[in-house]
Amino acid sequence: MKSPNQRTTGESGTSLIDLMFAAAAIITMLLAVSTAVTSQSRTRRLAEERNLAMVACRNAVEELRNQPFDSMPALHGTGFDIAGVNGAAGGLRPLPGDADGLPGQFNVAVDQSLAGETLYRVTITVDWTGVNGRQHFELTTLVADRKG
Repeated sequence: MKSPNQRTTGESGTSLIDLMFAAAAIITMLLAVSTAVTSQSRTRRLAEERNLAMVACRNAVEELRNQPFDSMPALHGTGFDIAGVNGAAGGLRPLPGDADGLPGQFNVAVDQSLAGETLYRVTITVDWTGVNGRQHFELTTLVADRKG
């Protein structure tokens, strides 16, 4: 008669090595899933930040249309804030050491001047500290005096 601690041929069981391989496989899968989720979250946040910057630049161009043409040069170097997803101020954090503490800025330069008519090149930039560090978005448009 066999004792209860003896194994017979063909008896199946799990060895310590099998358990270690299974644990390593499970840990590897969990790390892969965790990395994928983190990466996807960063990518989503970066897309959200870029969208905020793009919308802010587009809105700034629309605001230019409401400005008197003679005031264009005075806009050079002025900053503006970026609204967040909920519409509140401070949607994007300005770069450390930013002079005015605002992530957006207007840069106005004369592009052409001919026969008393001036064409301004307005570059609207947004520089912020985001999920992937320092980020930059830029939009350039030409502005002329509307007649009529």
